[in-house]
Amino acid sequence: MRASALRRIGQTVVCVVVATTGTNCAPHGHETIEMEAAPQADWTVARRTDCPDRRLTAPTSSVDAEDEGSLDAALDLARGVLALESYEQPRACHARLAERLRLRYDIDYRNVGACGVDPAVIGHARGYNAMMHRHIAERHGAVVEAVAREVGCLRDG
Repeated sequence: MRASALRRIGQTVVCVVVATTGTNCAPHGHETIEMEAAPQADWTVARRTDCPDRRLTAPTSSVDAEDEGSLDAALDLARGVLALESYEQPRACHARLAERLRLRYDIDYRNVGACGVDPAVIGHARGYNAMMHRHIAERHGAVVEAVAREVGCLRDG
């Protein structure tokens, strides 16, 4: 296992304990999550124009990003949060998908690619979603695909 992943696991273990008590874990980049009452405003057809400047960091391999995504998913699961990340260009159906997943199953559907997509964003989303899909399926069954098909987001092929 990579040193960065081991370091992140150690931070995540501490943050899981902190998150369950409702305390802020900002030194490690995690803050206590508060659920929004409505779907994220990110889900619009137009590209966002209010993107903050992206921080310049050392390039992250997609494998390291997947590891980080899995760890972030584990942290969210420890907090009781079910969520999925999407990095594709938002389409009209995404707002409907986000709303139905939130209302029916309390699943947050996040657009993480609105301000740009790179291998780190894609890797993180893949690692995060792999873990979340397993937990969502255990709790609710194959609802994500069914709802995506229902709102017209599922692409054939």
